Parts: sequence; C-alpha cells; structure tokens
Amino acid sequence: MKTIGVIGGGSWGTALVSLLSNENSKTYWCVRTQHHIDNIIEEKRNKKYLPNCFIDPSKVLLTTSVIDLINASDILIVATPAEFLLNTFKNIHKDDLVGKSIISATKGVVPQRNLTPYKFFQEIYNKVDYGVISGPCHAEEIAMSRRSYLTFSAQNDRVSSLIISQMTNHFVSVKKSNDVFGTELSAILKNIYALLVGVCHGLGYGDNFLSVLISSSASELGKIIYSIDPKERKISDSAYLGDLLVTCYSLHSRNRKFGNFIGRGYSIKNTKESMNMVAEGYNATKCIHELLGANAENYPILKTTYNILYKNTSPKNQIKTLENIIN
Repeated sequence: MKTIGVIGGGSWGTALVSLLSNENSKTYWCVRTQHHIDNIIEEKRNKKYLPNCFIDPSKVLLTTSVIDLINASDILIVATPAEFLLNTFKNIHKDDLVGKSIISATKGVVPQRNLTPYKFFQEIYNKVDYGVISGPCHAEEIAMSRRSYLTFSAQNDRVSSLIISQMTNHFVSVKKSNDVFGTELSAILKNIYALLVGVCHGLGYGDNFLSVLISSSASELGKIIYSIDPKERKISDSAYLGDLLVTCYSLHSRNRKFGNFIGRGYSIKNTKESMNMVAEGYNATKCIHELLGANAENYPILKTTYNILYKNTSPKNQIKTLENIIN
C-alpha cells in the first residue's frame, strides 16, 4: 500500500484528509503551524476552515514540514491555494520528487510565475508523475456527507486505482479520466466565469440572464481548452460543465462571492480584505488572458472579466456590452 500525504490545511485539504483517512491506512497531513496541529488534535476537526468535518487524529499523521511529508509519502496531494505554491515548494528540488506522484487539488494558477500547477511542477521535475483531482464538489458538502462527485485525472493507472478506491465511499463517487491538462484547465477557467456571474448578481441581474451567461461560458470554456490543448473531449461531462455549474451557482463559491462584492461596488482591495479565503479566479483571469495573448480578444466573457478586474473599467458598462454578444 502506497502512503499518501496531503499538503494544505484549508477547507479542501481538510475534506480530502477526511476521505483518505480510514481503517486501512494512515494519511500524512502537512499544515502550516504547530498551533494548527494542536487545535486539530484537540477539537478533532479543523475549526478555522471546515468546522463540520470530523477528523480522527489516530488516523492522521500531522506535521508542519513539507519535506518530511514528501519523504514519508509516495503520493503527494497538493491542496494549498495556488498563490502559495511557490513559497510552499521553494526548498523542494527535482531529487525530492523522483519516484513520487504529485496530485494537484489546487484550483488556480501560480500568479508569481503565471503558470498552471502542472507547468509549475514540471519546472521542478520535468518527468513528474502528475494527476488532478477536480469536481464538481464543495468541501462544505463533503463535511456534511452529502452526495458528491469527484473526477480523478492521471496517466498512471495504478495511482488512479488507489486514489479512486481510497476516496470512494457511501456518499462520494469518483470518475476516472486521463485528460490531465484539460480537467486542470477547466478547473481554472470555471473560477473566472463564476467570478463574473457574481459580478452580474451583484449588479442585480436575474436568473434569466445568468443562465444564458453560464451557458455561453461553458461554450467559451470548451473553445479555450481546445485552443490550448487541441483534442476531442465532451465538455458536457461533469468534470467540465458540472464543475462550472456548481461554482457559478453555489453559495459556497468563493469566486462568485468575490465577484458579487465587485458588482455591488466594492474595490478589488476592499473585496480581498473582506474575504477570509482566496478567490482563485482573480489571478487566473490575468494568467489565462496573457497565456492566450492576442487570441484573448476571441473570448468576450474572459475579456470582460479581465477588463473589470485589471483595467478598472465599469462593471455595469462592461456587462451592458456583453449583453449584446452572448446568446
């Protein structure tokens, strides 16, 4: 049995640890501080980020050292926000990752380097054995044992079989995929679109408009993925459309919440200060816009989000223009 380690003490990392820690194995878990460890052990839950999720300390081996966790684990599940990846792995080198499998549960981009997580880990070790955990799924519903669905994408069949068996239970189903780059890119793009849906909701748009916006976003998402990684994929599958829908509609969505603040007139600075969690769509908008270069003009919903967030343009005027483009 391969050992599994989870890096990240936020809500998603906590939810994944709760799924992985069972009677058959112990899960290594790296969080940032000893104080955080002490609280988890004492409270049997992560009160700061996911208080409804029970954690059995006897099934989890907690540490504050990333390198200790890497040395102890065969499979590394990375669940830190993407903007913290650079600092988390600043002292990790190629030799540390040889023979390891890296599984990204990160739903954003590395803003300091304008890289997707896959490209980031490839820069550390260009032969990295890589996989992606994606939704549609919210940590809050895992904590409440609500029926949920995950998608696991990897080229390594043995790792796929292990992770899927470990995470599947009476309320979680896991679908297997080999579209590693596509599912990761979709998990990045859906945050951008959810953020804009939040902007529109904050401006007072109703369900009629939002449904058309989300439908058009799904189409644009598929076109962007194909332009970057041209291969056939069924965008209506849950890893793409399902993940987009839950992020756009759910009240748990931090990206929709971020956009809602913007639509209600808050500045970017005030919005960031008002939220206790990272909204990955903010950094992702800039990264994907720059990745596409001049071709970004072909994707009006992405372009609209970029203009609102980075060009200091009026959200009201931008969405008014978008009204006449989407259908």
